[in-house]
Amino acid sequence: MDRKPSVLVVGTNWPMETFLERLLYGLATRGVKITLATSPKPDMNWLAETGIQWMYVPVWRGLTLGAFTHLIFHTLRCWLFAARDARIFWGGLPDVDWKTRLSIWYSLIPFAGRRWDAIYFPWNSAAVHYLPLFDLGMPVVLSCRGSQINIAPHNENRCSFLSGLKKTLERAVLVHCVSGDILQQAVSLGLNPDKAAMIHPAVDTAFFVPSSARVEDGIFRVVMVGSLVWVKGYEYALSAIHQLAEMNVPVLCTIVGDGPEQSRLRFTIEDLGLSEKVQLLGKRSPEQVREILQNSDVFLLSSLSEGISNAALEAMACGLPVVTADCGGMREAVSHGVEGFVTPVRDPQAMAKVLFNLWQRPELRRQLGDAGCQKVLKEFQLNGQIEQWLGLYKLVFRQK
Repeated sequence: MDRKPSVLVVGTNWPMETFLERLLYGLATRGVKITLATSPKPDMNWLAETGIQWMYVPVWRGLTLGAFTHLIFHTLRCWLFAARDARIFWGGLPDVDWKTRLSIWYSLIPFAGRRWDAIYFPWNSAAVHYLPLFDLGMPVVLSCRGSQINIAPHNENRCSFLSGLKKTLERAVLVHCVSGDILQQAVSLGLNPDKAAMIHPAVDTAFFVPSSARVEDGIFRVVMVGSLVWVKGYEYALSAIHQLAEMNVPVLCTIVGDGPEQSRLRFTIEDLGLSEKVQLLGKRSPEQVREILQNSDVFLLSSLSEGISNAALEAMACGLPVVTADCGGMREAVSHGVEGFVTPVRDPQAMAKVLFNLWQRPELRRQLGDAGCQKVLKEFQLNGQIEQWLGLYKLVFRQK
């Protein structure tokens, strides 16, 4: 294919997750023509710098005047100039109430009559929502990352999601899994392993680097980075920090991120008497996250589900030992006693015991942190990940 191959990316938002932004930018600089389908328009400077194109996809918020205008215009365009696509979309709507069907139709019609060499869904939920796009004849690649594979399918209240998930795994031409554990979970849901590709998350090791001069002030600094959602298990981490405080450890836990659990976490912090020991910083820029990591002693991950945590890899690149719950593919990144420690899920006592040991042994922290940094340099480099993705897309393009 002499011209630049084109890929439509569906199911992201703006601003994007840093790991996804870096991947797409890397693909764009290596000759892949990326179209990003989002509702908010990305920053113009970012679009100009990356060469990534933008396509507006509306978000349904009820039948407002603007939504009605958009609906009428694109429905007419769809039936007049892309009638085949319109029939595909209409026939692919789920058997649900009319409001839900209307909202899905509303999100589908901007894609009518448009073609790319491949469609990429970074999230399983997006692939399920946009299932009719699979019928347009373009090869589909999707990613399996974490809780949407190893938690959501087991929710009895989400039967329709499980049904849609199995259809997307069956119909995608290639399925990317972030870890061996996630790959096994996807296979158990019906994925043909012959069309699976395991590509680990990656870190920009030119950006996330160890600090050359961290000031020791006697405070044991524990850091957590991630969305404030229940699947991150923050309550177990806070219980472990509470136990450290009870043992008179001069601990300060910094939590970076925002999300729907923020209020509940604030109440938990107050209930445990940790207002002087825990700080919720909210969302921070990548530069600020790097600075916080470089000035911390340990990275703590208390999740109930992960593929492989990008935040943990960034911490390892900054030379931090990682204490992680034994979830998802985390053992593929952290070997117990080598780059950090792996504790049972939902076990704050085990977390506290390991953290106490690391507080007492600064030399062990340095040893584990150095090992983690070397592992990231060897196995989780961004350039290597992008090359793997290019190889994956070459397989897709050859199938066209």
